[in-house]
Parts: sequence; C-alpha cells; structure tokens
Amino acid sequence: MNKDFRFFDSRQKYLLFVTTTNEKNKIAEKISIPVIGIGAGRYVDGQVLVWSDMLGFFEDFKPKFVKQYLQGAKLTKNAVQQFADEVRNGLFPETKNIY
Repeated sequence: MNKDFRFFDSRQKYLLFVTTTNEKNKIAEKISIPVIGIGAGRYVDGQVLVWSDMLGFFEDFKPKFVKQYLQGAKLTKNAVQQFADEVRNGLFPETKNIY
C-alpha cells in the first residue's frame, strides 16, 4: 500500500476523496476511513457524480465515468422550442396561466 494512504489513515481523518484508482490499487480496502471517488471506478466506498452529467445536459461533454440516464439536453431543447412555438402562435399563455 502506498505510504501516503497510510498517512491519511493514521491521522484521524474522516474521509478521503480520490479521482483515479484501479483494480490493483483498492484504496478503500486498505484504510479504515471512507474513500469517495470522482471517476475513480468501483473500488471505493462511494461516488460523487455531477447530476447534470448524469442527466445528459451537455451533448458535447460526456466523461467516461458517467452513465447518462436521461437525454436532458434534447428534452430541454424540445421544451424550449415548444414554448417558443406556443408563444408565437398565441397558444400560451392561456387564461388558466394568467392571474
């Protein structure tokens, strides 16, 4: 085990964030404090993930470590287009949308 990680474990730390790790370097198994990963793979105690990446709000930026569960950019563009079309065509706002 890397001596730097033993230092963290021996200094009464409560949490360690890592950005990379691999199968041969299972940090979470070697120290007693929780290890949270940011694109660090499955060998950590927890994951940090930016929700806008997970929901697909950026079409041109797809980090390798993110699984997209929604096509947020496409849904947002479609919703804005629908709103603009309804405003242009006098369909919005309706009476129920006015105070």
